[in-house]
Amino acid sequence: MILRLFICFMVFSSCFKSIAQRNKERQEKHNPGIFWYIHGWNYKKDRYLPKYDRLVIDITYNDFSGEISPFSQGYNSFGVNPNFIFDIPLNKKNTLSFGTGIGMAFSHIQMRDKLNSLHGGVVVISEKTPEDTYSKNKLISSNLFIPIELRFRSKGWQHTKFHLGAKLGFQTGLISKMFYPEESQNTKLDFTDKSSRFTYSVHARLGIRNYAFFASYNLNSLFRNKKSTNINWLQFGISLSLF
Repeated sequence: MILRLFICFMVFSSCFKSIAQRNKERQEKHNPGIFWYIHGWNYKKDRYLPKYDRLVIDITYNDFSGEISPFSQGYNSFGVNPNFIFDIPLNKKNTLSFGTGIGMAFSHIQMRDKLNSLHGGVVVISEKTPEDTYSKNKLISSNLFIPIELRFRSKGWQHTKFHLGAKLGFQTGLISKMFYPEESQNTKLDFTDKSSRFTYSVHARLGIRNYAFFASYNLNSLFRNKKSTNINWLQFGISLSLF
């Protein structure tokens, strides 16, 4: 009798596990990205709309626009923007959503020109002269921001998407580093207090599923004093949505 009960229990457990596995496979495919098997202790209920692009990493090329022409500085000017975003569906088909959260931008520009700090918080950018003996000049930026996005996408987890948004940020650091043949001559200048601390930018993404092209443009000048060289931060690159 005990053996029969044990066999019945094992058969019932096997059937239950098979059904649960099929439900898992059916539900998990709606979670995009390499972390689509992770969304809490329990599987999502069918009534919950799938969420997309919650962890987005923008890999960017950084440049200037304004009084300094784009592509006039060094080509080795890269950065990364991790974005942690809540995806809030706005319609039943989940083709329109609102996104907001928090992000951090770490950027640097390999500069051919040099930054000069004048009286009154004025910062000007001038060309390198034969008297300048530095071998490398970097401008390093860090920015904490809140993204606000309106997200359009086609139906289904293998979707095309278009994000149109803005970022409200705070400049946490802006540092210039100059390197010389003699290491003892290396200099580090902090321009954070001369920068526009509050930043405003617009951005867009266009892509398929977990991949997209990315572009961003700062609406306000990099430096606070109006007599400074008027330049705006410009970024473009690719976005990877991991979760």
